[in-house]
Amino acid sequence: REKAEAIRRARKAAKKTAQREGLLPMPKKKVFAAKPGAPSRA
Repeated sequence: REKAEAIRRARKAAKKTAQREGLLPMPKKKVFAAKPGAPSRA
């Protein structure tokens, strides 16, 4: 349960950071490749 929440929070933070920094290439491979099928917009 905590792990799922952490992943969700990390992905949310990563999305915010990416958008804020202009969608950088890949800040963290783990966050972007956390779940195959996540609603990601390039």
